[in-house]
Amino acid sequence: MPLTVPASRAGTDSFASGNVSIAAPAAKAQAISNATRTTAARPGPSAGMFAELFALMNADRGARGLAPLAWDDRLAANAQSVSDTMAESEFVAPKDLDAILALGFTRAGENVLISPYAATAVSIEYGWMNSSAHRAAILDAGVQHVGIGATSSRDGQIWIAVDFGGAA
Repeated sequence: MPLTVPASRAGTDSFASGNVSIAAPAAKAQAISNATRTTAARPGPSAGMFAELFALMNADRGARGLAPLAWDDRLAANAQSVSDTMAESEFVAPKDLDAILALGFTRAGENVLISPYAATAVSIEYGWMNSSAHRAAILDAGVQHVGIGATSSRDGQIWIAVDFGGAA
């Protein structure tokens, strides 16, 4: 069964829009390559990692009887902005859920992370699912939409933001 992952602005500075059906890992990397921004010479996190993170979040939701999250370009753009700001300031930014609500959502959530460059989607999702606050955001039945942003900083860390939005 193919995995549906977000992909369109491949080659730009953000993991963003559209959907593409992908059946093999090699196709993932090709379809959404160069999808994250880098603030230095070090390449951004692998686009395949974020496709996998998106799939893992939906698998965790599905295992609990929740509907999968749909990709939202506006949330991805906001998450990318959060990631960029955190990396540039070298500070895990406080959550500004008003920015998500301003997009027209009536429910908002955000998970953020700073991690060594070698982190994997599995290790990130495992960590979030073992944190009650992060798990609650992923498993919130009131959210239906998600966007992911990521940036690599000069010191080799990756900065990730996942924004969640729900309609009334």
